[in-house]
Amino acid sequence: MPKPGTFAFSAAAYSVAEGAGTLTITVNRGDGTSGAVDVPYVVTAGTATQDADYSGTYSGTLAFAAGEASRSFDLNIVDDAVVESAETFTVTSSSPTNGGVLGAVSSAIVTITDNDVAPASPVDPGPAAGGGSGSGGGGSLEPVFVFLLAFPLVAGGVRQYRRIA
Repeated sequence: MPKPGTFAFSAAAYSVAEGAGTLTITVNRGDGTSGAVDVPYVVTAGTATQDADYSGTYSGTLAFAAGEASRSFDLNIVDDAVVESAETFTVTSSSPTNGGVLGAVSSAIVTITDNDVAPASPVDPGPAAGGGSGSGGGGSLEPVFVFLLAFPLVAGGVRQYRRIA
């Protein structure tokens, strides 16, 4: 008896760099390729935001012809200038037509890895002119210690002390 097949994403998890431009999602057909089968899919936001982090068709149908073993669709990955952690969204397939069956991988998590770099922190130029004891090369300040010393002065047999700063 002809089998319409089992339909599953090619991976349970996809990872894409923010600057990649597009991500191709593939659904494979196994255990038979008899007859035409439509497989609906939907894209659901997670920590990634539709249109700000990814764009494209957020729901649709992959139309498999008789004998066809895989179909794909593309999502656009938005390259923003925001420094952020990795973000995710989910793609889910459902209810194949004409006797098709969902396979073990009926949803996939997509992770967008950020390509933006945080601006460098301002560099300390070092101690101000005429002050401190640093190399002046900047980066960090060195502590400055001031010691006050007293030297005994003998004048007429009496010790006197004066402060030297």
